[in-house]
Amino acid sequence: MEERGPQTLYVIFHGAIAFYQTDSSILALIADLGSDHQYLAGSWLAEQELERGSVHALTGVATTGKDKFKYPIFAKADVDCTGHHCDAMGSMGMGNAPYAILQFPLPEKAMGMFEVVIRDGSIQGVNGDVRIPFTPVLQYTISGKPRLGSHWPGDGIDPSSEADLPYRTLHVFAENPVPLGIFRQAHVSTAFGRACGLLSQTASFTDKLSVALPDPLPCLPCGLEDRIFEFQPLGQRIQALHQIGLSKQECPDRIYDPWKDRPSIKEAYCQYFNVGCPPSPLLGDDITCIPATASGGSN
Repeated sequence: MEERGPQTLYVIFHGAIAFYQTDSSILALIADLGSDHQYLAGSWLAEQELERGSVHALTGVATTGKDKFKYPIFAKADVDCTGHHCDAMGSMGMGNAPYAILQFPLPEKAMGMFEVVIRDGSIQGVNGDVRIPFTPVLQYTISGKPRLGSHWPGDGIDPSSEADLPYRTLHVFAENPVPLGIFRQAHVSTAFGRACGLLSQTASFTDKLSVALPDPLPCLPCGLEDRIFEFQPLGQRIQALHQIGLSKQECPDRIYDPWKDRPSIKEAYCQYFNVGCPPSPLLGDDITCIPATASGGSN
């Protein structure tokens, strides 16, 4: 088979992950929430478990990128990085070591696909509105065979995809595998605080979290607008797979495809993250059930 020409790789992150940016790389420090979270990496629907304490570096991509995330929550983080190892100074002794460390060369583009705006006073120690990317994305040009290779332990994780697409996606999940309902606010606050602790920062959501859509809404990179379902949180994706399984059992000649009719960007915020949705009495005071106010109005 003929080798394909240059292609694009999108690395898509989901969950409690802290990012530390250096002059040459971006380190993804995965927060350890024990058995409350699943820790996965790999191509869409073929992710593999990450081992606790493992360190992986992305190879097989062009290393000429220079981009970084534009809106870090903490301008400076006291993190000491040596080679592929990273110690979050001041937090290791508090039992907040990262579950795993992933190292990426600086990308061509670093994007926050589904950013939300945290309103003033919702995060301790941070002044003003804070932008938090729910699904950060790194974009690379493939050069060779891309791998999220394993330094220790394991044999590495291959992000190649079986789909006949002009790009590849590599997903990193550090999320709860089930929807949390009314318990989401407490869980997200704990996970957020644990991730910040990896950067030697103390932060947690205070009172009722006020969330708004960014204005304007982002544009997804070429191709990903057709596969917007790849931004789904892990719990919702597992539910979708369960629905497919039930559909195969009940109607084998007419299998239900939960990803066939893709939502718009605005609908995806509501469906995937419950941000910008009309208030629902069924959800009560759930963390993100607040109408969008970024542009001064409400839904």
